[in-house]
Amino acid sequence: MKILIFVSTFRFAFCVAINATPLPKPKINDPNNIRHYVTRETIDDLESSIKISSDLSKVFFLLWTPENGPDNPLEFKAGVDPQVLLNATFDPTRDTKFLSHGWNTEGKGFGKDYVKAFFNHPDINVNVIAVDYFALATWDNYFTAAKNAVNVGQHAGQVIGVDLLLNGLGQKPEQIHAIGHSLGAHLVGHFGRVIKEQGGQGPIARVSCKF
Repeated sequence: MKILIFVSTFRFAFCVAINATPLPKPKINDPNNIRHYVTRETIDDLESSIKISSDLSKVFFLLWTPENGPDNPLEFKAGVDPQVLLNATFDPTRDTKFLSHGWNTEGKGFGKDYVKAFFNHPDINVNVIAVDYFALATWDNYFTAAKNAVNVGQHAGQVIGVDLLLNGLGQKPEQIHAIGHSLGAHLVGHFGRVIKEQGGQGPIARVSCKF
């Protein structure tokens, strides 16, 4: 009986203490720790504590051509006049490589090695366009960055794939090869899907993923 009374009293005291003084939520020092993704509640806590942008207006693009070399890309945004790219030596008769960086990286640094490799190959003559969505893919919150990658892929598929390359510059889907790394692999998958579904001319030539 004494033991039962003690246990009952202890449980009562413990419950009163919890109800009177809620335990504080642990400080989020590492937002990418798996414990923040276990339940819907922990995900909501993470998203409310650390925000990264989901603003698609912060996304921009870079164009490299063989004539301008690897060190002088043209930076442009959605809605650009196709003539701007033609003036920068974009050639619609060449194939186009579309590149996407991954988490916590940016377009120019990611694209430059690819550009050098393409331009140094004697049998490859291409335009290269890279997306830069660094502002939407910083280290702060992988969960949000992953969602952003899907949105950026859909956005790029429409404004670059359909509106610019197909409709603005007269390219065919079979001239387009999309290459993505990490989250960029997801991005280019959506890029290609939007072109297939919205472009009305079939799928792009190829989607390649680098992990």
